[in-house]
Amino acid sequence: MTPVPPEQTDPGRTVPGGTVSGGSADTRTGLPAGRPDMRTFDAADVEATRRLMYGLVVPRPIAWVTTVDAAGTVNLAPFSFFTVVSTRPAMMGLAITPDHTSEVHKDTWRNLDTGGELVIHSVSEANAAAMHASSRPLPRERSEVRELGLATAPSDLVAPPRLVDADSALECRVETRLRPGQEEFFVVRVLRAHVSGALSDEVGHIDIAALDPVARVGRHYAHLAEQYRLG
Repeated sequence: MTPVPPEQTDPGRTVPGGTVSGGSADTRTGLPAGRPDMRTFDAADVEATRRLMYGLVVPRPIAWVTTVDAAGTVNLAPFSFFTVVSTRPAMMGLAITPDHTSEVHKDTWRNLDTGGELVIHSVSEANAAAMHASSRPLPRERSEVRELGLATAPSDLVAPPRLVDADSALECRVETRLRPGQEEFFVVRVLRAHVSGALSDEVGHIDIAALDPVARVGRHYAHLAEQYRLG
């Protein structure tokens, strides 16, 4: 991780420990507003920037995804570059590296490239170990679902099956895709949702405590912290 040389930053004011921009002191810390304790990294340092993105954009939800290939083999893999991109219509976004060294990532990308259908499952503590195990590389002709002994049920509208033990399953179809950088970003439309009655009411409100979602934080996993409201 390579800090930007001082000559590339705002010369500002000299203070003990470094050079900072002009401005008033931070009322919380007493430090000058420019924060002499801050490190600056240039985006040209690709590896440092990657590590910063993994560590700062947290917690990230995990999409546990089933897809199928032309031979009918079911692939299962988790992805944490995952988010909601629209609610009307319901759209999710999923970033996948097409040329990653892990066969898990390649298989999901290939299956979406050819079939365009997937099921996204939530991950709770109860199935966290199986989720992590499904991230390990496996030859394409072998199914993570079969290797891990996970039960499945047919989906209603798409070819990939649903995981019986997952508390939610979103049947999806690829709507569009973008290639902004190394990863390819798939925007997928939610066609049908299946949610455990223990998690939701009749109109779709989710009990987050009952969902007990597992999140990705940097290189580790975590539970959500205590919930609170502002205002």
